Amino acid sequence: MRITAFSDDKRILDTSLEQLKLINPKVSQEDNKVGSFTFTIYPDHPYYNFIEKMKSIITVYEDGIKEPLFRGRVYDEKTGFYNEKQVSCEGELAFLLDSIQRPYSFPAEGQSGTPAELFTQYINNHNAQVDEARQFKVGNITVTDPNDYIVRSNSDYVSTWDELNAKLIDHLGGHLWVRHEADGTYIDYLADFNMLSNQTIEFGKNLLDLQKKIKAESFATALIPLGAKLKDEQGNETSERLTIKAVNNNVDYVYNAEAVAKYGYIFTTNTWDDVTVASNLKSKGQAYIDDMAQFTASIEVSAADLNGATIDGEMADVNSFRIGRYVKVNTKPHSIQNQNFIVKQLTRELLKPENTKLTLGTTYKTLTDKQLSQMEQLNQYVKTVRNEVTNIKLNSKSIDTTDITYQASTSGVDVPTGEWSADIPQTLPGQYLWTRTIITYTDKTTSTSYSISRIGEDGLAGQPGQPGKDGKGISSTTVTYQASSSGTVIPSGTWLTTIPVVSAGQYLWTRTETIYTDNTSSVAYCVGMIGERGKDAAIQSDTEPGDKTYMWLDTSVNPPTLKRWNGSAWVVVNDMSSTITQLEQRFTADISTSEKSLKQTMSENYYAKDATDNLVGAISSSLEHTAKGFEMQFNNLTKNIDDVSNNADTRFREISKYIRFVDGNIVLGEAGSELTLKIANDRISFFQNNTEVAYFSNRKLYITDGEYTNSLQLGKFAFMPRTNGNLTFKKIID
Repeated sequence: MRITAFSDDKRILDTSLEQLKLINPKVSQEDNKVGSFTFTIYPDHPYYNFIEKMKSIITVYEDGIKEPLFRGRVYDEKTGFYNEKQVSCEGELAFLLDSIQRPYSFPAEGQSGTPAELFTQYINNHNAQVDEARQFKVGNITVTDPNDYIVRSNSDYVSTWDELNAKLIDHLGGHLWVRHEADGTYIDYLADFNMLSNQTIEFGKNLLDLQKKIKAESFATALIPLGAKLKDEQGNETSERLTIKAVNNNVDYVYNAEAVAKYGYIFTTNTWDDVTVASNLKSKGQAYIDDMAQFTASIEVSAADLNGATIDGEMADVNSFRIGRYVKVNTKPHSIQNQNFIVKQLTRELLKPENTKLTLGTTYKTLTDKQLSQMEQLNQYVKTVRNEVTNIKLNSKSIDTTDITYQASTSGVDVPTGEWSADIPQTLPGQYLWTRTIITYTDKTTSTSYSISRIGEDGLAGQPGQPGKDGKGISSTTVTYQASSSGTVIPSGTWLTTIPVVSAGQYLWTRTETIYTDNTSSVAYCVGMIGERGKDAAIQSDTEPGDKTYMWLDTSVNPPTLKRWNGSAWVVVNDMSSTITQLEQRFTADISTSEKSLKQTMSENYYAKDATDNLVGAISSSLEHTAKGFEMQFNNLTKNIDDVSNNADTRFREISKYIRFVDGNIVLGEAGSELTLKIANDRISFFQNNTEVAYFSNRKLYITDGEYTNSLQLGKFAFMPRTNGNLTFKKIID
């Protein structure tokens, strides 16, 4: 490991040189974030006085790897009691904060309006404002727009970093990625990463934690799409926006039929400033609400980096994890087999590689709270292809499909060259499908027309206004500075008017006196008038209102339900009461170590989906290994779900059971119970309140007190109860 600094790349850390050492060097990185690097340097370091804020460039390299792990600049430092400097660095993406994107309209003349052109424009503007060390060469751009035509503008002065995020990443997604090549530093804008780590994450090996979350934060079933602002007869923009009424039977919203049938109407809205055609706005709106009408599910994995670690006496032969690479995950308890996750966050202590932590994640959409099976996904794909092919139209001239076939074969079936199964075969666990879709099109279109509006030229600048009146401020007429050292006797009310000579170990008492003269002669205030009261958003009442232009919050039911008048009846727009209480199931696995123990924990938690994430149920088990033995613990927590939903005091039941291995013995018990069972090599004992009340040993049972509910047999003889309530002792005959 080595770290260089300054323009001539002087080494400030080299793990092979004692005099070049840093304390606690740590790299923290996250996808589409600038990242950070922190370390502490002491005065005996040869380059202690050379580090400069906002100037020194710090680069971190791993042994044998050319591409830097981190590159950035020093932005902050703090000096401690022993004059040690705690230095903080920000990644080189922060250079994009140093330049400003001036007001612009895109696309300009000569541009076709692609994301690649806009990205290039931002980077070129940035490079024109900063020195060479902070410049980027435009690299690979794989992010596209479905129509490959976007419109963006801004009348403000905004940093390049903020504009890249607001106008590209927030709308189109993608990843900003910096590469270092022999001819310079490149910045890529990638739709996805394509690098796979040779280190895997496995349960019981380096998996630390796994969480699965299903959220409904932005869930909606209906959308009112809005387009660009409309223009009046003179060509000036108005406050009214384009809607889809003209192409949607005079209805201004679209909806997802399946979601509405299940959850009712839940409205939202979205604006596309660059859409000027109603039919295009409708298609964008439908695609948008089809995506919004699904729950967002995510899986996050945390793991330890095994690079440099010793396993079974041998050094692990794997590369270290890096941000922006895929990692294969295998964990049978979570039903994840050979699934690739992207490294989203990475924290690495450079001198303690065993403390490296990373977070991986993947996100997918689901309407039913479950991922589709592989077979369902394939069938859905074929259905989607058929529907899309038969619905494409240009100027009322259609594009037809004359032949569409779906062919597949499982990984467990030998496929002769050129031969595929015409039907979808059944797969066994661990198998996967080879798939192929063949579509033959017949193009019936004869012409294509487009209507694209042009942006007019800028108008002439107006005449400068009259100069404003001179302001009247507050000026200082007298300033005195008085001081006294801690070693000087100060008479009551007196101070020195000159700064005294201070000896070692002394400090100064200081006082500054300032006398102000108020030159202002008048004060003016401008107070705005209170406007008229706005219209109520909805009428709250137990009975329906007479004015049906309002929304009605029906308070006769609990919880209150929001309704709207559709012309003939009141319909519910936010009724979620008919749905099953959404539970979020979180799976977690944890392996923690300390000097005295190794503990592994598995848990499965259930939460009610509301604003407070109420815990409804939890099941967990843990295995802890110490020098004395093992302990297994099983926990089960259940709550009354109605109480949770009604925010009442929750009735709950918690069970905690355990199995312990202590000194070669097995101990079974349950938290809160006074009874335990201990199994030893020569004795099986029963304890009550830590007192042994019975045990088996040497083929004999020893018991403090005995009670038999029916009979007692001793060899061929037995005590048998009679029907009259008496007891008889007799020999039993086979």
